[in-house]
Amino acid sequence: MAVLRYRHGKVIGMTEEQRYLFDLNGYLTVRGALPDELVRRLNAELDLIDAMSEEEATAAGAARQTNGDRDRYGRLEHTRVLLPYGGVFESLIDPPATVPLVEEMIGGPLRLDAMHFMARTTGRGTVLHHGYSELLAYSEYALNRGRFECVSVKIGYALSDAGLDDGPFTVIPGSHKSNFAVPGNRELPQADDPLAEPIPVRAGDAVLFSEEPDPRRADEPRRPRAAHHLRLLRAGVPLRLVRPDGAGPRIPRPGHPAPARAGPGSGAVRGADRLQRRSGPRRVNGADRPRRTASNTSVLQTGTGQRRLTDGERFRFDVTGFLPLGALLDRSGTAAARRAVADHAARPAADGLPAGVTAAGNGLERELRNVVELGGVFEAVFARPDLHARMVELVWGEQVRLISSRALVRRAGVSGRVTQGGRADRRRFGRYRAFVEGEFRCLLVTVLIALDDTAPGDGAFGVIPASHKANFAHPYADRPAEDVPALRPLPLAAGHALLYTEALSCALTAPQAADKRWLLYQYGPSYMLDWPDCTPSAALRERAAADPIKAALLREPYYH
Repeated sequence: MAVLRYRHGKVIGMTEEQRYLFDLNGYLTVRGALPDELVRRLNAELDLIDAMSEEEATAAGAARQTNGDRDRYGRLEHTRVLLPYGGVFESLIDPPATVPLVEEMIGGPLRLDAMHFMARTTGRGTVLHHGYSELLAYSEYALNRGRFECVSVKIGYALSDAGLDDGPFTVIPGSHKSNFAVPGNRELPQADDPLAEPIPVRAGDAVLFSEEPDPRRADEPRRPRAAHHLRLLRAGVPLRLVRPDGAGPRIPRPGHPAPARAGPGSGAVRGADRLQRRSGPRRVNGADRPRRTASNTSVLQTGTGQRRLTDGERFRFDVTGFLPLGALLDRSGTAAARRAVADHAARPAADGLPAGVTAAGNGLERELRNVVELGGVFEAVFARPDLHARMVELVWGEQVRLISSRALVRRAGVSGRVTQGGRADRRRFGRYRAFVEGEFRCLLVTVLIALDDTAPGDGAFGVIPASHKANFAHPYADRPAEDVPALRPLPLAAGHALLYTEALSCALTAPQAADKRWLLYQYGPSYMLDWPDCTPSAALRERAAADPIKAALLREPYYH
């Protein structure tokens, strides 16, 4: 959670960590943004307004608005427009704890567009809404040369406490950059939604958020009055200018145009005709390349239309950068793999490792490379049809191949560091790409399988969700992984797995008492070279030739 600790003094801009977390999550929490006395006065004035008749409140400038047909969803019971009322509410026009932060988020001087009071006493929460995929010009999240240029930022001030199960404001972190619509948009989310993050607040706290994260307010409050939220929309809707240079809201860029498919008479089709006339299939180490025809050449070249994920999986992977896979190995397969890794990793590097397998190590871990050569469970799991189907969509259609197969033994008590990830990651082979047209183009996707049970605080794999799209370098390079507050542990039982884009900031945390063993398979596009010491042998390719998925994944690098 992005939290700013504040003690009623002047705040000027964001720290490096706050800037990183706001870009990462789309929101920032300011603790103690309003003094206790101001909170008391605001609540007292609202009680006075509530005691008025509707005619009196409207005449005083606090007109009440209700949600009408959305009441059945338990949305906010009512809102009031407060700016015309004036009085104590004018204290919220320019609070020193929040407005300087919003000024940096907007990228310049601001204007106050609206001020509302919201109260809810019944219902099960509001519906999910917004997210970047809606392409709303008035709520665009934007960054230009390292400076925020958000078109719309809201501030919600809590006037009473809201706990995790008592009406908190809830967001889907990272949804301000989502390329896919949230499943269940405009519907009540599930109580166990793994993406939703509730933000507990105390009276006087503030939540600043880009208009584009998917927010909601959840769970029925237990008090007669719901937690009050005053929202300040610090930007204009279309045709209301925000910046002093007269520039209006920028129209969101819908990403790169979809690759054009080859049409009749195009050069791509003519080239395919020539390829089709060549005599016999082309072979690489005994494996046929995909047969190219006029009808499939365009699909092979662009990889478009290869939809294998569910809408929920697609959205989750795009927003978080990872996807749980459940159990990939059964109990016997996990035990066999664990024994083999422990046995081979304990040997000296030059002492009798199987052909094609090499070992390396450092103070952090021991690594076995090219473990697919070990056969058995090591060879079977990487080409599971369900796993292959996911890679087809995430990487580049049918042009996906195995780049590396490794086993890791992480030493007990030794802590690592969090990889950089995002735009600051200099490893070009790890780039994440997804477009609002609905196509992924990930350069390297990793499948990580636990061979031992892991838990938070005991060797769990950890990620910084949404960091694959981070525009800033994370500020945790010198911290042990266990001391990074943004790192989220993902405990896995033995045999269970997840996949993640290599652009994600992640780390294996330190095991406590015993070493932890892992299998790691990486997949990339057809033209990507093998990881060092991970080239499949000719014998393995020949052995796998009868299995179409294995044969395709073990081909040498190639272009269509």
